[in-house]
Amino acid sequence: MAVYKAVCVSVLLYGCEGRTSYRRHIKALEAFHIRSLQAVLGIRWWQKVPHTEMFSKAAITPVEHLLVQRQLRWLGHVIRMSSNRLPRRMLYGELSDGQRTANRPKKRFMDHVKAILLRCSIDLSNLEVAAADRDEWRAICEEGLDKLKNNWISASEKRHASRRAASVKPKTGPQCPHCSRVCASAFGLRSHLRSHLPKRADT
Repeated sequence: MAVYKAVCVSVLLYGCEGRTSYRRHIKALEAFHIRSLQAVLGIRWWQKVPHTEMFSKAAITPVEHLLVQRQLRWLGHVIRMSSNRLPRRMLYGELSDGQRTANRPKKRFMDHVKAILLRCSIDLSNLEVAAADRDEWRAICEEGLDKLKNNWISASEKRHASRRAASVKPKTGPQCPHCSRVCASAFGLRSHLRSHLPKRADT
Protein backbone atom coordinates (compact mmCIF):
# COMPACT_ATOMS: atom_id res chain seq x y z
CA MET A 1 0.00 0.00 0.00
CA ALA A 2 2.89 2.37 0.66
CA VAL A 3 4.23 1.77 -2.84
CA TYR A 4 0.75 2.12 -4.34
CA LYS A 5 0.15 5.44 -2.59
CA ALA A 6 3.58 6.81 -3.50
CA VAL A 7 3.67 5.68 -7.14
CA CYS A 8 0.29 4.72 -8.55
CA VAL A 9 -1.86 7.36 -6.84
CA SER A 10 0.64 10.10 -7.69
CA VAL A 11 0.64 9.13 -11.37
CA LEU A 12 -3.13 8.64 -11.41
CA LEU A 13 -3.84 12.14 -10.06
CA TYR A 14 -0.93 13.94 -11.74
CA GLY A 15 -1.95 17.47 -12.72
CA CYS A 16 -5.44 17.15 -11.24
CA GLU A 17 -5.13 20.41 -9.28
CA GLY A 18 -5.99 22.60 -12.25
CA ARG A 19 -8.28 20.18 -14.05
CA THR A 20 -12.06 20.30 -14.30
CA SER A 21 -13.17 16.74 -13.59
CA TYR A 22 -16.59 15.54 -14.69
CA ARG A 23 -18.52 12.68 -13.13
CA ARG A 24 -17.50 10.25 -15.88
CA HIS A 25 -13.82 11.01 -15.20
CA ILE A 26 -14.23 10.36 -11.48
CA LYS A 27 -16.04 7.07 -12.17
CA ALA A 28 -13.22 5.88 -14.43
CA LEU A 29 -10.57 6.82 -11.85
CA GLU A 30 -12.58 5.19 -9.07
CA ALA A 31 -12.92 1.96 -11.08
CA PHE A 32 -9.14 1.74 -11.51
CA HIS A 33 -8.67 2.57 -7.82
CA ILE A 34 -11.01 -0.23 -6.75
CA ARG A 35 -9.38 -2.81 -9.05
CA SER A 36 -5.94 -1.88 -7.76
CA LEU A 37 -7.01 -2.19 -4.13
CA GLN A 38 -8.60 -5.58 -4.84
CA ALA A 39 -5.34 -6.77 -6.39
CA VAL A 40 -3.23 -5.47 -3.48
CA LEU A 41 -5.51 -6.89 -0.79
CA GLY A 42 -6.14 -10.17 -2.62
CA ILE A 43 -9.91 -9.65 -2.76
CA ARG A 44 -11.98 -11.32 -5.48
CA TRP A 45 -15.26 -10.07 -6.86
CA TRP A 46 -17.26 -13.09 -5.67
CA GLN A 47 -16.38 -12.31 -2.06
CA LYS A 48 -18.61 -9.20 -2.33
CA VAL A 49 -16.56 -7.02 0.01
CA PRO A 50 -18.09 -3.51 0.30
CA HIS A 51 -15.97 -0.61 -0.88
CA THR A 52 -16.14 1.06 2.53
CA GLU A 53 -14.65 -2.03 4.16
CA MET A 54 -11.97 -2.21 1.48
CA PHE A 55 -10.93 1.42 2.04
CA SER A 56 -10.84 0.81 5.79
CA LYS A 57 -8.54 -2.21 5.38
CA ALA A 58 -6.21 -0.35 3.03
CA ALA A 59 -6.21 2.86 5.14
CA ILE A 60 -6.95 4.99 2.09
CA THR A 61 -9.80 7.19 0.89
CA PRO A 62 -11.77 7.19 -2.39
CA VAL A 63 -10.33 8.88 -5.47
CA GLU A 64 -12.83 11.73 -5.28
CA HIS A 65 -11.65 12.56 -1.75
CA LEU A 66 -8.00 12.54 -2.86
CA LEU A 67 -8.85 14.66 -5.90
CA VAL A 68 -10.74 17.30 -3.92
CA GLN A 69 -7.98 17.36 -1.30
CA ARG A 70 -5.35 18.27 -3.90
CA GLN A 71 -7.58 20.83 -5.57
CA LEU A 72 -8.38 22.62 -2.30
CA ARG A 73 -4.69 22.70 -1.41
CA TRP A 74 -3.84 24.20 -4.81
CA LEU A 75 -6.71 26.71 -4.55
CA GLY A 76 -5.40 28.07 -1.27
CA HIS A 77 -1.90 28.29 -2.74
CA VAL A 78 -3.14 30.28 -5.75
CA ILE A 79 -5.20 32.66 -3.61
CA ARG A 80 -2.15 33.45 -1.48
CA MET A 81 -0.14 34.38 -4.60
CA SER A 82 0.50 38.00 -5.49
CA SER A 83 -1.96 39.63 -7.90
CA ASN A 84 0.57 39.76 -10.78
CA ARG A 85 1.14 35.99 -10.83
CA LEU A 86 -0.28 34.21 -13.87
CA PRO A 87 -2.16 31.39 -12.02
CA ARG A 88 -4.03 33.94 -9.89
CA ARG A 89 -4.83 36.07 -12.91
CA MET A 90 -6.17 33.02 -14.73
CA LEU A 91 -8.28 32.00 -11.72
CA TYR A 92 -10.01 35.38 -11.45
CA GLY A 93 -9.87 36.25 -15.16
CA GLU A 94 -13.00 37.03 -17.18
CA LEU A 95 -13.58 37.83 -20.83
CA SER A 96 -13.56 41.59 -21.41
CA ASP A 97 -15.56 41.28 -24.66
CA GLY A 98 -16.95 38.60 -26.95
CA GLN A 99 -18.36 35.28 -25.87
CA ARG A 100 -17.25 31.71 -25.43
CA THR A 101 -17.23 29.51 -28.51
CA ALA A 102 -19.92 26.97 -29.31
CA ASN A 103 -17.67 23.95 -28.65
CA ARG A 104 -16.48 25.24 -25.30
CA PRO A 105 -16.21 22.99 -22.23
CA LYS A 106 -19.50 22.65 -20.38
CA LYS A 107 -18.03 23.69 -17.04
CA ARG A 108 -15.34 26.23 -16.27
CA PHE A 109 -12.72 25.64 -13.61
CA MET A 110 -14.20 28.33 -11.34
CA ASP A 111 -17.60 26.65 -11.60
CA HIS A 112 -15.94 23.39 -10.59
CA VAL A 113 -14.26 25.13 -7.63
CA LYS A 114 -17.59 26.53 -6.46
CA ALA A 115 -19.14 23.08 -6.70
CA ILE A 116 -16.48 21.38 -4.55
CA LEU A 117 -16.58 24.21 -2.01
CA LEU A 118 -20.34 23.73 -1.74
CA ARG A 119 -19.94 19.98 -1.27
CA CYS A 120 -17.37 20.55 1.47
CA SER A 121 -19.58 23.19 3.17
CA ILE A 122 -16.90 25.91 2.78
CA ASP A 123 -18.18 29.48 2.74
CA LEU A 124 -17.40 31.05 -0.62
CA SER A 125 -17.91 34.64 0.55
CA ASN A 126 -15.11 34.36 3.13
CA LEU A 127 -12.79 32.37 0.87
CA GLU A 128 -9.90 34.81 0.42
CA VAL A 129 -9.74 35.72 4.11
CA ALA A 130 -9.72 32.07 5.15
CA ALA A 131 -7.13 31.05 2.54
CA ALA A 132 -4.79 33.90 3.52
CA ASP A 133 -3.91 32.07 6.74
CA ARG A 134 -2.30 28.75 5.85
CA ASP A 135 -3.12 27.01 9.15
CA GLU A 136 -6.72 28.21 9.15
CA TRP A 137 -7.19 27.10 5.55
CA ARG A 138 -5.74 23.68 6.33
CA ALA A 139 -8.17 23.25 9.23
CA ILE A 140 -11.13 24.35 7.10
CA CYS A 141 -10.15 21.94 4.32
CA GLU A 142 -9.77 19.02 6.74
CA GLU A 143 -13.20 19.70 8.21
CA GLY A 144 -14.78 19.96 4.77
CA LEU A 145 -13.06 16.81 3.55
CA ASP A 146 -14.29 14.91 6.60
CA LYS A 147 -17.87 15.95 5.74
CA LEU A 148 -17.34 14.89 2.13
CA LYS A 149 -15.98 11.50 3.23
CA ASN A 150 -18.82 10.91 5.69
CA ASN A 151 -21.41 11.78 3.05
CA TRP A 152 -19.73 9.38 0.61
CA ILE A 153 -19.71 6.57 3.19
CA SER A 154 -23.36 7.09 4.10
CA ALA A 155 -24.41 7.16 0.43
CA SER A 156 -22.40 4.00 -0.27
CA GLU A 157 -23.94 2.19 2.69
CA LYS A 158 -27.45 3.19 1.56
CA ARG A 159 -26.78 1.85 -1.95
CA HIS A 160 -25.41 -1.39 -0.49
CA ALA A 161 -28.44 -1.78 1.79
CA SER A 162 -30.87 -1.13 -1.07
CA ARG A 163 -29.14 -3.74 -3.26
CA ARG A 164 -29.31 -6.31 -0.47
CA ALA A 165 -32.97 -5.52 0.15
CA ALA A 166 -33.71 -5.95 -3.55
CA SER A 167 -31.88 -9.30 -3.63
CA VAL A 168 -33.94 -10.76 -0.77
CA LYS A 169 -37.24 -9.37 -2.06
CA PRO A 170 -39.69 -12.24 -2.70
CA LYS A 171 -40.24 -12.93 -6.38
CA THR A 172 -43.68 -12.54 -7.88
CA GLY A 173 -44.89 -14.11 -11.10
CA PRO A 174 -46.31 -17.30 -12.58
CA GLN A 175 -45.43 -20.43 -10.62
CA CYS A 176 -44.55 -23.83 -11.99
CA PRO A 177 -47.14 -26.47 -10.96
CA HIS A 178 -44.50 -29.21 -10.82
CA CYS A 179 -41.62 -27.72 -8.79
CA SER A 180 -43.18 -24.45 -7.52
CA ARG A 181 -40.52 -22.36 -9.22
CA VAL A 182 -41.48 -18.70 -9.69
CA CYS A 183 -40.80 -17.38 -13.19
CA ALA A 184 -40.49 -13.78 -14.22
CA SER A 185 -43.08 -13.97 -17.00
CA ALA A 186 -45.51 -16.31 -18.71
CA PHE A 187 -43.02 -16.84 -21.51
CA GLY A 188 -40.40 -17.88 -18.97
CA LEU A 189 -42.87 -20.33 -17.43
CA ARG A 190 -43.55 -21.93 -20.80
CA SER A 191 -39.81 -22.29 -21.40
CA HIS A 192 -39.36 -23.80 -17.93
CA LEU A 193 -42.16 -26.35 -18.43
CA ARG A 194 -40.14 -27.91 -21.21
CA SER A 195 -37.67 -29.20 -18.61
CA HIS A 196 -40.45 -31.34 -17.11
CA LEU A 197 -41.31 -33.04 -20.38
CA PRO A 198 -40.28 -36.70 -20.57
CA LYS A 199 -37.08 -37.23 -22.45
CA ARG A 200 -37.25 -39.24 -25.63
CA ALA A 201 -35.18 -42.41 -25.71
CA ASP A 202 -32.31 -42.51 -28.19
CA THR A 203 -32.87 -44.85 -31.13
